[in-house]
Amino acid sequence: MMRRSRWTDKLPVSVAERERGIISYLQEAAAGGALTKEIHAAVSGRLGDAVTRTAYAATLERMAAAGTIELLRADREGGYVYRLPPAPDNGDAIMPDAAARSPGYQPADATETDSLRSLVDALHVNERSWHVLEARVGGERRTFAQIGGEIGGVTDGRAHHMQVRAAERIGKRLPSIAPALDALEAHAQALWSPFEGLVALDGAIRTCQAIFSDAGWERPREPELRRLLLAVRAAVAGGCATVEAQWPNLSLAVCALPPAIIAHPKVAEEVARRKREEQERRRRWTYAELAEGVHKEGNRPLHRREIAHRAEKLGRRSRFNGAACYSALASASGTFARVGPGTYGLAAWGLATVATYPEIIAAALKAARRPLAYQEIREAVRRNRAIKETSLRMNLSFHPRFYRSLEGSYGLRAWLLPPERRASPPPNWQVETATSLSRLQWAAARGWDIARSVERDRS
Repeated sequence: MMRRSRWTDKLPVSVAERERGIISYLQEAAAGGALTKEIHAAVSGRLGDAVTRTAYAATLERMAAAGTIELLRADREGGYVYRLPPAPDNGDAIMPDAAARSPGYQPADATETDSLRSLVDALHVNERSWHVLEARVGGERRTFAQIGGEIGGVTDGRAHHMQVRAAERIGKRLPSIAPALDALEAHAQALWSPFEGLVALDGAIRTCQAIFSDAGWERPREPELRRLLLAVRAAVAGGCATVEAQWPNLSLAVCALPPAIIAHPKVAEEVARRKREEQERRRRWTYAELAEGVHKEGNRPLHRREIAHRAEKLGRRSRFNGAACYSALASASGTFARVGPGTYGLAAWGLATVATYPEIIAAALKAARRPLAYQEIREAVRRNRAIKETSLRMNLSFHPRFYRSLEGSYGLRAWLLPPERRASPPPNWQVETATSLSRLQWAAARGWDIARSVERDRS
């Protein structure tokens, strides 16, 4: 004896019979098609079917995905309009009996239960809400204003409210899809690796189909699997912590699919890490950082020309200035150690630093505490290290650390007072020659860090 519905006196109708009834009704309907609610009212009335409109909506979507019927458009009243596909030009129109044999269409048997389909239907999420979830947490994220126009001209605020309510409903009804989620979590090793490769939602669905088949489930169709994964993403995006706690591996893999659901803590952590790496990759390095990076890569002392050449090839500056790189090597004494003529290594390697000519000259001037004539500087330098006349003159004339006064002596630039603090008239040793000043401008144009040199000598 057939068992009647608990709430009505109607008898249960098989899925196949319901699908044939829908096709028969749409064949009689006008060319403009029929709304979901109209199809439900007419077909359930004819068959004495006790199934809700939500179940009819799921059946209609499944048939549309299989190509048996055609989704025409969304209606302003909140439903979808369906019709039979137009007859092909060759006259092979799809008739009700032939539709069941069309490619890709497999009507459910009256004695067969599609378990995943029934689990997803038990979430009781309507068609418009699924459309909103697909547009917000599916493969291509759209604005609420765009979604509102797609589902019947609702406001963006209303579309957002629909997403929130759908996520809340899914969170409350998680037990209904728990068997499917448990099966995927139990086979987590077969899932895709989060953040690796370019796995999209469609590829994830095919992986899940294989997992369900291996686990002994009836091979689920793409629409039901898509909604199952959307439910996971929507629940996490809505703030449901149960998903991550109960299905940690599955939720991480699903929420890591693009676009990533950053409401998942581990996904948010990985997204933030990748963002920092990208910002660091695009950041313009200082010349000292470039030189340090070159040394770490080469792992040995290098001549300054080789350092500049390798630093430029790193491509971390849109414009590269070799003189500025040399200046960074000479200025950052705490980072670099000069181990020979023009050759530098990292101070962290414990290398003994060989004083440069500018350092020896500056030490002599600081010891004298006054500008010195060329001959005095030459004698002071030679007491520490042999030096050629040409090298000494070039350092005194071109290095921005020094200046030549009107009386012909040389001093530290740090000793020069700003014009407003000088005596009137200032002594000749405090006035820089025009030639010396022009060479300072030449050095600044080539990237010398003059302010740093001056500050170091003042301290």
